[in-house]
Amino acid sequence: MPIDNPQAVRFSNERGRVCADALVSAYHTAKETLIGWDIWQLAELVPADGGTIADGADRDGRPPADGANVNALMAAAAALVDFFEANDQAVLKAALAISVNGRSRIQ
Repeated sequence: MPIDNPQAVRFSNERGRVCADALVSAYHTAKETLIGWDIWQLAELVPADGGTIADGADRDGRPPADGANVNALMAAAAALVDFFEANDQAVLKAALAISVNGRSRIQ
């Protein structure tokens, strides 16, 4: 029996699918970032106890990035990917089932 309650339909379309898109996009962004991090062996180049990365942030107003923050972010990205891929990718499959726009940029 279809769920046709207007409030449920609106929530699904305006919140559920939007959330699924964002989650799938976050997963793919994390996965792709970790691939680059590993391929280019950036953990060696960006040590957790390293200083600020000289990326021009001091000149253009962005907050500075340092080795500790970047490594913490990579650890969080790895945890996110692990969460999505656990139990035969259960969370990823659930999000993909209703996602409309959250596809990977790389196939």
